[in-house]
Amino acid sequence: MKRRGTSKLVALVATGLAASLIAACGSGGESDGAIDSASGLPEDYELTITYSAIAGPDHWFSGGVTAFQEAIEERSGGRITFDIHWAGALVPVSEHTTSVRDGVIDMAVVSAMYEPERYPILRWLGTVSHDVSPSTAIAVPQALAAGAEMGHSEAIRDEFLAQDVQPLIAGWMSSDSMNLMCAEPITSASDLSGRLVRVPGPEQRDEVQSFGAEPVEMPPGEVYEALQRGTVDCVVGNLRDAADWGWHEVLKQVVVDPEENFTGSIGNAIVVNQDFWSDMPDAAKKIIWDSLPAFMGGFLEKGMAADDGFVEASIDKRLDFSPLPDAARNSLAALHKKWQDTALSNIPENVDEASATQAFEVFAQAREEWAAYLGDDLGLGELPVALDEYVAAGGSEGIDFESVIDAIEEKLITPNFPNGE
Repeated sequence: MKRRGTSKLVALVATGLAASLIAACGSGGESDGAIDSASGLPEDYELTITYSAIAGPDHWFSGGVTAFQEAIEERSGGRITFDIHWAGALVPVSEHTTSVRDGVIDMAVVSAMYEPERYPILRWLGTVSHDVSPSTAIAVPQALAAGAEMGHSEAIRDEFLAQDVQPLIAGWMSSDSMNLMCAEPITSASDLSGRLVRVPGPEQRDEVQSFGAEPVEMPPGEVYEALQRGTVDCVVGNLRDAADWGWHEVLKQVVVDPEENFTGSIGNAIVVNQDFWSDMPDAAKKIIWDSLPAFMGGFLEKGMAADDGFVEASIDKRLDFSPLPDAARNSLAALHKKWQDTALSNIPENVDEASATQAFEVFAQAREEWAAYLGDDLGLGELPVALDEYVAAGGSEGIDFESVIDAIEEKLITPNFPNGE
């Protein structure tokens, strides 16, 4: 572990994290004691991982870390445990990178959306991440897996290593796409002109401007009241967040288009403090690495269930599910084509062009291959494409999550164990 200043050490002790320090520093290396045959760890080995979670324990985003924790503790025979600090209670998500780097926390999910200046390639790739299947059953695992495959490219791993943090699995998308949701129904392109639309980021800002709406930035916790009072007319967001915030209660329409999507959230990664990682015995690293599929599975299943819940609640309230008006769809399609066609000429400054191009190509190929595998090999292409019809047919209950995660493990996790890191 990196040395910590006295003030930080006092703060850590005050929050009950001294045990993590002692376990990590005192038990980080190999032991001369007997080896437990089941886990491969020294019998006297103990390690506590101090983890900062983005959301609370019941939030859909936490489905990943909860499953990850359970898998690691089971594989290690209880020798590796977690001390989870929920919903930014220890450090805010915007400081996850520096907090992991400095050893304030051992592990966390970092997001390029919250720290764009640190991850320029991931933010740049956000302009082409809209290109996913129109089928929810395919698009959600497609985005998760294709982003993670791109995250193993040299450019993306180097982007995290440049921040002095060790990436475990990087690049995955926490939402495949976003939807336009409105307090009053949109029936024509002229209805969108001048409408105030809350957007979460720069890609969605440009997307709503493409068809004449006015983007508004505000925290998600303020959206419900803003829709209720008419401070904003619509919101662009993912369905699972809409479920969490109860937006369906003040909406009348969810725009679900079969051809064009609003850009989702790319650039998430599980990272660990470099000294904390390097000090572990290889058996501990392997246990953590082999438990990554559990993280991906828990995240995927909990998130898709939240999507289903929002749609079910929206159907109960008789919300209208409609596509974009033709003219708005055409404007959005033109913007997306421009992004795709000009992406390689807009590589961020101070970024190696060859490495960035490789990441771009890996991401494009991975999206195509995962869509084919999920749709054809796993049969998800047989499920309804229209969102309301998909949910009415059982939604995510029709997805064989075990097969999806087995494929992610086989293709992305097992072959990429970071030997020597």
